[in-house]
Amino acid sequence: MHLSIKQLTGSHRPKDASLVKKFAKCSIKVSSSHPKVPGHHPLCLFKRKSTQLTNGIKADIKQYDQDSWTEWLVRLNQEDLSIYDATIKFSRKFHQFPPIFDTDRLKFTTLGKVNAFKYSLENFFQTNPESYDNRHISKVNKAVQNFLNSQRNDNNIKLTSPPKIQAIIKKINPKKATGPNGIPNKALKMFPSNLLTCITKVFNKCLQHHYFSPSWKIAHVLMFEKPGQNHKLAGNYRPISLLSYQGKHYQLKSYSDQTKRTLL
Repeated sequence: MHLSIKQLTGSHRPKDASLVKKFAKCSIKVSSSHPKVPGHHPLCLFKRKSTQLTNGIKADIKQYDQDSWTEWLVRLNQEDLSIYDATIKFSRKFHQFPPIFDTDRLKFTTLGKVNAFKYSLENFFQTNPESYDNRHISKVNKAVQNFLNSQRNDNNIKLTSPPKIQAIIKKINPKKATGPNGIPNKALKMFPSNLLTCITKVFNKCLQHHYFSPSWKIAHVLMFEKPGQNHKLAGNYRPISLLSYQGKHYQLKSYSDQTKRTLL
């Protein structure tokens, strides 16, 4: 119950200051004694609506995660490496990347984080805008071209063999990560002899034609956090490249041996 000035004084304007003080004291007393109706305060209505919206968003996110999980399980297939990848994923501790700051704002999605790392690596690994020593560059290019031309018809190239390839495979750490081809190192150790013979023929043909397949140059890049740095910046991560086993074997044994024999 609130009393107006008219109810206290009989008019809208008080006649003296004592009546104003009387009105103020009475108004405060009556307002404080008036019982409040629970749930009708504007702040209570706002909190109730906010809670409803929050619960609705949480329910939608939970349903989306459940649908995504179901869709991912349905896509698993024994004919490809999806089941193997899932086994590796669940057998290792999952590490969540924090939001990565791009050129304009923070990226929260996986695609946004990948693009942020991509732009960071492209800006870091760039060719020199100027040629500092054109004579030296021309000399190196000429020496490489002469080497390739002189070796194209060389019948004394040191070729590899299935036992050499098998010896390299035996030294492989089976726990190391795979490259873009997706073949695990455990599977390499189980290669039959006829498959080793096929791989040997491919390597020897590459040696004879001085050829290094472009697919062997493709790598999966893993980003590792630098200790003591701000992990929201893409430049504070260390890249590690995972190559396919064919390119590594070809370079470690066949190609490296031939290079040492001709250049030293």
